[in-house]
Amino acid sequence: FLLVRYLTHDNCAAVISGVIFAFAPYHLARSLVTFNFATSGMWIPLYILVLLKSIQSGQGRYVILAPLILALTFASNPYYAIFLGLFTIFYLIYYLVVHRGPEVRRSVLRRLIGMGGLMVLFLVPFAWLLLAHPRDDAILFSHVEDTFQWGADLLAFFIPSWHHSLVGDLVGPLYARFTGNDTEQTVYVGYTVLALAAVAAWKAPRAETRLWLLIALAFFVLALGPFLHIAGQHRFTVGNVELFLPLPDYLMYQYLPFLRGARVSSRFAVVLMLRDAVLYLWGPE
Repeated sequence: FLLVRYLTHDNCAAVISGVIFAFAPYHLARSLVTFNFATSGMWIPLYILVLLKSIQSGQGRYVILAPLILALTFASNPYYAIFLGLFTIFYLIYYLVVHRGPEVRRSVLRRLIGMGGLMVLFLVPFAWLLLAHPRDDAILFSHVEDTFQWGADLLAFFIPSWHHSLVGDLVGPLYARFTGNDTEQTVYVGYTVLALAAVAAWKAPRAETRLWLLIALAFFVLALGPFLHIAGQHRFTVGNVELFLPLPDYLMYQYLPFLRGARVSSRFAVVLMLRDAVLYLWGPE
């Protein structure tokens, strides 16, 4: 609600966008088994709101709040902290490309240095807790082989959840073919929301939607995991040759240590849910 109201100054659009994000199938499916994933979802739009304000306005309170919220996100859900770290990188690259000039870059660099220093300071207590009280079930770094089964199936983006009250029994056999489990494969957004997002992408000014569309594309690819899965299949035969289709995630999981902690790739889809909620504000007019 706060994020969309900041972008549009429209309370009605903000309320509807908030409902779309809060009650996305992704959140509802996770509330059945891992309720912390549903409750910790609030940090994602809150951090993005504060990040936008800190970069665009440079006000000191937002420069302090952004790393504090990111640290709290790490404490409640390290997966989401990784996602927000990637969002920050994408947003900064986009911002610097759109707003060129040495003065803008110096200003952004000063804010980043300040935010980075505060982030380290805020994370010290959590780092001490992890080192002082290690847990055997804490998976900080994963190999590609461990992430293989947790990528979202391409078909899952277009099929309602197995827990859907009306069509759950119909789609159940399809979910049974997917790797991982039905909860992690719930990445469906909803046809109505997808239609509104498509209308927004088509009719709204590119300057308004370009960032969110680029973010959506990046996180869609990340959600698919290191190898493409379609209807439960990950091996594809071309002639007499059997192929795997590696995705950019493969290299990222191999060479980016901080990303290797996010072994369940399908959870990147939460940012897609936020993207569609934000795009709604340009769609229904």
